[in-house]
Amino acid sequence: MDGHEIEFKEVEIDGGKRGIILVEIIVVMVVVALTAAILLPKIYGTVQLAKENAEITETQTVTLALQAVLTMTYGKANIGDKGDHLSFADLTYFDKDDISNIKLTERAYKEMSELAGVGFGDVENIVLENKITLKSFRYYTRSGSTVDYHNGEYFVVELY
Repeated sequence: MDGHEIEFKEVEIDGGKRGIILVEIIVVMVVVALTAAILLPKIYGTVQLAKENAEITETQTVTLALQAVLTMTYGKANIGDKGDHLSFADLTYFDKDDISNIKLTERAYKEMSELAGVGFGDVENIVLENKITLKSFRYYTRSGSTVDYHNGEYFVVELY
Protein backbone atom coordinates (compact mmCIF):
# COMPACT_ATOMS: atom_id res chain seq x y z
CA MET A 1 0.00 0.00 0.00
CA ASP A 2 1.47 3.25 -1.01
CA GLY A 3 -0.67 5.34 1.29
CA HIS A 4 -3.29 6.38 -1.19
CA GLU A 5 -5.23 3.20 -1.32
CA ILE A 6 -8.23 2.72 0.94
CA GLU A 7 -9.24 -0.69 2.00
CA PHE A 8 -12.99 -1.44 2.33
CA LYS A 9 -14.33 -4.12 4.59
CA GLU A 10 -17.85 -5.53 4.57
CA VAL A 11 -19.57 -4.95 7.86
CA GLU A 12 -22.50 -7.18 8.85
CA ILE A 13 -25.35 -5.60 10.76
CA ASP A 14 -27.76 -7.85 12.66
CA GLY A 15 -26.00 -11.01 11.60
CA GLY A 16 -26.55 -10.46 7.86
CA LYS A 17 -30.34 -9.92 8.08
CA ARG A 18 -31.75 -7.36 5.71
CA GLY A 19 -34.58 -5.00 6.78
CA ILE A 20 -37.81 -4.29 4.84
CA ILE A 21 -37.58 -1.19 2.79
CA LEU A 22 -40.35 1.34 2.24
CA VAL A 23 -40.87 0.39 -1.43
CA GLU A 24 -41.65 -3.21 -0.49
CA ILE A 25 -44.21 -2.07 2.08
CA ILE A 26 -45.92 0.16 -0.49
CA VAL A 27 -46.02 -2.66 -3.08
CA VAL A 28 -47.62 -5.04 -0.56
CA MET A 29 -50.19 -2.38 0.43
CA VAL A 30 -51.10 -1.79 -3.24
CA VAL A 31 -51.56 -5.52 -3.86
CA VAL A 32 -53.77 -5.86 -0.76
CA ALA A 33 -55.83 -2.80 -1.76
CA LEU A 34 -56.38 -4.10 -5.30
CA THR A 35 -57.39 -7.53 -4.03
CA ALA A 36 -59.86 -5.95 -1.60
CA ALA A 37 -61.26 -3.69 -4.34
CA ILE A 38 -61.92 -6.72 -6.53
CA LEU A 39 -63.28 -9.10 -3.88
CA LEU A 40 -65.35 -6.88 -1.57
CA PRO A 41 -68.10 -6.00 -4.08
CA LYS A 42 -68.49 -9.68 -4.96
CA ILE A 43 -68.67 -10.68 -1.30
CA TYR A 44 -71.15 -7.87 -0.56
CA GLY A 45 -73.31 -8.89 -3.55
CA THR A 46 -73.35 -12.49 -2.35
CA VAL A 47 -74.37 -11.40 1.16
CA GLN A 48 -77.19 -9.25 -0.27
CA LEU A 49 -78.42 -12.11 -2.43
CA ALA A 50 -78.39 -14.45 0.58
CA LYS A 51 -80.42 -11.92 2.60
CA GLU A 52 -82.96 -11.56 -0.23
CA ASN A 53 -83.28 -15.34 -0.52
CA ALA A 54 -83.83 -15.66 3.24
CA GLU A 55 -86.62 -13.05 3.15
CA ILE A 56 -88.25 -14.71 0.14
CA THR A 57 -88.07 -18.11 1.87
CA GLU A 58 -89.80 -16.66 4.94
CA THR A 59 -92.47 -15.14 2.68
CA GLN A 60 -92.97 -18.48 0.92
CA THR A 61 -93.63 -20.08 4.31
CA VAL A 62 -96.19 -17.34 5.03
CA THR A 63 -97.80 -17.96 1.65
CA LEU A 64 -98.21 -21.67 2.32
CA ALA A 65 -99.54 -21.15 5.86
CA LEU A 66 -101.93 -18.39 4.79
CA GLN A 67 -103.22 -20.41 1.85
CA ALA A 68 -103.71 -23.45 4.13
CA VAL A 69 -105.65 -21.43 6.71
CA LEU A 70 -107.82 -19.83 4.02
CA THR A 71 -108.48 -23.18 2.36
CA MET A 72 -109.39 -24.93 5.61
CA THR A 73 -111.64 -22.08 6.66
CA TYR A 74 -113.36 -21.84 3.30
CA GLY A 75 -113.82 -25.61 3.11
CA LYS A 76 -115.34 -25.84 6.57
CA ALA A 77 -117.69 -22.95 5.84
CA ASN A 78 -118.90 -24.62 2.63
CA ILE A 79 -119.70 -27.98 4.21
CA GLY A 80 -121.63 -26.38 7.03
CA ASP A 81 -119.23 -27.53 9.75
CA LYS A 82 -120.17 -25.21 12.62
CA GLY A 83 -118.45 -26.94 15.57
CA ASP A 84 -115.46 -25.32 17.26
CA HIS A 85 -113.78 -24.49 13.97
CA LEU A 86 -112.63 -21.18 12.63
CA SER A 87 -114.85 -19.27 10.30
CA PHE A 88 -113.65 -16.88 7.64
CA ALA A 89 -114.88 -14.04 9.84
CA ASP A 90 -112.69 -15.30 12.72
CA LEU A 91 -109.62 -14.91 10.54
CA THR A 92 -110.19 -11.77 8.57
CA TYR A 93 -111.62 -8.30 8.44
CA PHE A 94 -113.09 -7.34 5.11
CA ASP A 95 -115.81 -5.39 3.43
CA LYS A 96 -118.51 -7.86 2.30
CA ASP A 97 -119.00 -5.88 -0.91
CA ASP A 98 -115.28 -5.90 -1.72
CA ILE A 99 -113.19 -8.84 -0.51
CA SER A 100 -110.19 -7.72 -2.52
CA ASN A 101 -108.45 -6.18 0.51
CA ILE A 102 -108.48 -8.58 3.45
CA LYS A 103 -106.80 -8.00 6.80
CA LEU A 104 -105.86 -10.85 9.14
CA THR A 105 -106.95 -11.09 12.77
CA GLU A 106 -104.71 -12.14 15.65
CA ARG A 107 -106.39 -15.53 15.54
CA ALA A 108 -105.36 -15.95 11.90
CA TYR A 109 -101.73 -15.21 12.78
CA LYS A 110 -101.96 -17.75 15.60
CA GLU A 111 -103.36 -20.41 13.26
CA MET A 112 -100.67 -19.70 10.68
CA SER A 113 -97.93 -19.87 13.31
CA GLU A 114 -99.22 -23.19 14.59
CA LEU A 115 -99.36 -24.62 11.07
CA ALA A 116 -95.87 -23.50 10.12
CA GLY A 117 -94.24 -23.82 13.53
CA VAL A 118 -92.78 -20.30 13.38
CA GLY A 119 -93.86 -16.75 14.13
CA PHE A 120 -94.60 -14.27 11.37
CA GLY A 121 -94.33 -10.60 10.58
CA ASP A 122 -97.31 -8.60 9.29
CA VAL A 123 -99.35 -9.43 6.19
CA GLU A 124 -101.21 -6.62 4.41
CA ASN A 125 -103.15 -5.95 1.24
CA ILE A 126 -104.29 -9.53 0.77
CA VAL A 127 -106.08 -9.97 -2.54
CA LEU A 128 -107.93 -13.21 -3.25
CA GLU A 129 -108.99 -14.73 -6.50
CA ASN A 130 -112.07 -16.99 -6.58
CA LYS A 131 -112.68 -16.34 -2.85
CA ILE A 132 -109.89 -18.71 -1.83
CA THR A 133 -106.73 -18.42 -3.94
CA LEU A 134 -104.08 -15.89 -2.97
CA LYS A 135 -103.45 -13.44 -5.75
CA SER A 136 -101.21 -10.97 -3.98
CA PHE A 137 -100.17 -9.56 -0.62
CA ARG A 138 -97.43 -7.52 1.05
CA TYR A 139 -95.41 -9.11 3.84
CA TYR A 140 -93.26 -7.34 6.43
CA THR A 141 -90.69 -9.89 7.58
CA ARG A 142 -89.55 -10.39 11.16
CA SER A 143 -86.29 -8.62 10.31
CA GLY A 144 -88.11 -5.57 8.91
CA SER A 145 -87.80 -6.21 5.16
CA THR A 146 -90.75 -5.85 2.80
CA VAL A 147 -91.63 -8.56 0.27
CA ASP A 148 -94.49 -8.47 -2.23
CA TYR A 149 -96.19 -11.62 -3.51
CA HIS A 150 -98.04 -11.40 -6.80
CA ASN A 151 -99.35 -14.36 -8.83
CA GLY A 152 -96.72 -16.81 -7.62
CA GLU A 153 -93.74 -14.43 -7.78
CA TYR A 154 -91.89 -12.76 -4.92
CA PHE A 155 -90.35 -9.30 -5.07
CA VAL A 156 -88.11 -7.86 -2.33
CA VAL A 157 -89.22 -4.24 -2.07
CA GLU A 158 -87.05 -3.20 0.86
CA LEU A 159 -84.22 -5.15 2.45
CA TYR A 160 -82.87 -4.73 5.98
